[in-house]
Amino acid sequence: MAGNRRRIQESQVGVFAIDAGGHTGVAKGIFVPKSTLKETLTEQSAIRNLLRDSYTIGGTPHAQARQLFSLWRRFYADCLTPPYSATPENVWMVIESFYLSPDASPGGDVLLSTQVAHTLLGYRYGAADEFDRSHANPIKPIQVAWQTPSEALSYATDERLRRWGLWVKGREHERDAFRHLAYFLNRRID
Repeated sequence: MAGNRRRIQESQVGVFAIDAGGHTGVAKGIFVPKSTLKETLTEQSAIRNLLRDSYTIGGTPHAQARQLFSLWRRFYADCLTPPYSATPENVWMVIESFYLSPDASPGGDVLLSTQVAHTLLGYRYGAADEFDRSHANPIKPIQVAWQTPSEALSYATDERLRRWGLWVKGREHERDAFRHLAYFLNRRID
């Protein structure tokens, strides 16, 4: 956890946040960190340089993992190349860490978020192994941060999402992914 809490360097930082489940929300962006989260999210120069976007993905955990991996791979490449030129250490995949409570209703749906997240990571690490096996350029380790739903929801309230320009009307899962993105960035700026 200590490595995840290090302060973001004064360079571009890419965040690919995932709220996994039956319908998975994705929020992504490339930011220039400022002294506060509000400044980071509303700075005009940062917004011009931002690849901020969001998606909702459905399907089986395997189908979602494949689509998420494709989106991640494109995002990661965009982060590392001009005009963004983030370092690999400043490109993060932020994933909701779901914990099953004793009060959870029975059924397989409650575990979909962990199935999607872990299938995605398995898919990504398998691709990295194949990349290394083919003697291509060295691949950097993926930067992963796990966050609980309650951490993101208690910090990035509906009111704050609106104030920061992260409110996506009618897209609950994308809003939850933006909550994770905002919570992650704030922990690294403070």
